[in-house]
Amino acid sequence: MKKLILKKLLRAHENARATPYYDLPGYMERDWLLGYRSPERNQDNPVWKHSQPKSSALYRWLCRHIAIRAHTILRSDNDRHLHDHPSWSLSVVLEGGYWEVCEPTQFALRRKGGYEFLLDLCATRAPSDWDKDELATCREFGVFWRGPGAIVLRRATDFHRLILPRGTVAKSIWVQGKKSNSWGFLTPDGKVYWRTYLGLDKGQA
Repeated sequence: MKKLILKKLLRAHENARATPYYDLPGYMERDWLLGYRSPERNQDNPVWKHSQPKSSALYRWLCRHIAIRAHTILRSDNDRHLHDHPSWSLSVVLEGGYWEVCEPTQFALRRKGGYEFLLDLCATRAPSDWDKDELATCREFGVFWRGPGAIVLRRATDFHRLILPRGTVAKSIWVQGKKSNSWGFLTPDGKVYWRTYLGLDKGQA
């Protein structure tokens, strides 16, 4: 049953190419499953600005509260600092997978050298090479493997970053809610708004 569901979701993921959002070149390809006809969700979508598809009032209302995208993740997050998101989100991993690095636990903070070594190891070692005890140790550090079939619900204020094993790609369904948070990066000096962190002009998240 699980394999059948994943197969159907992968088909929907592929079909979403017909309704593109905008890609983050070299990092992530993003397409709409729900939200392509929403003006509010496509203010920064160059494809949408040329087509401006029509939508009903009900569709626009629904998309203000929830939207769904197909993501193809091409590489790990470059930033060593963790980030949060503009809204709550739910990820369903369909193919490949990634390590999700959450805020370090007390166990990790007491073992900083081991923690950094583990993060580097996640990027170079194939997931199939990890045994159950090693995966349990990863969880003690706040690092979790998200393989096909994994479902992850996150609050807008949950900080994380993703590490893909070298040479792999991950496909997922991304569900997001209504904006409730100005997202940014968690640094030793506290949270830094994303545009400030990336050296861009201030503006809306």
